[in-house]
Amino acid sequence: MGDFVHHAILVTDYGVADSHEALVAAHAVALRLFNGVAPVTPITASLRNGYSSFAVFPDGSKEGWNLSDLGDDARDANRNDLRRHHDPIYP
Repeated sequence: MGDFVHHAILVTDYGVADSHEALVAAHAVALRLFNGVAPVTPITASLRNGYSSFAVFPDGSKEGWNLSDLGDDARDANRNDLRRHHDPIYP
């Protein structure tokens, strides 16, 4: 028996989905880091006010299992990339 902890990431930025460079760059990094580890959604525009977002869904593995550890490593790398190259509003 084991525990599931569902970590997800939501990245939102102001700008048009196909022309906002920072969001497109962050999405490309997420696609690379989570390839084979966790699903990454396409960039999707909000219905109003010009925001666009993408999500990284949970890896779906039990804590302590190999895939869960890969997900933890990918999330750490993604968080570090966002902090280095973008203006995050989270701790």
